[in-house]
Amino acid sequence: MKVYAIFSIANNYKQPENNLETLFQNKPNFENLKTFFFYQLSIDELRNSDIMFLVDLMRGKSVRLDNTEYRIEEVTVVVN
Repeated sequence: MKVYAIFSIANNYKQPENNLETLFQNKPNFENLKTFFFYQLSIDELRNSDIMFLVDLMRGKSVRLDNTEYRIEEVTVVVN
């Protein structure tokens, strides 16, 4: 089964490269990502930089938020 994973790399000593944040069954859209990263804010409360972070993440770029870099990857998982 193919799913979409959000991975993070923080600026910490000996940080693993594939720190799994969450999985999505389908490719996450803007609202999915907004809810995951900025659940406490309404769309009107987001800064321009927050919106660009979400858009770039949706485009498949590795992007930084605070001191952590995030990326989305399609991964295959085996369900037994």
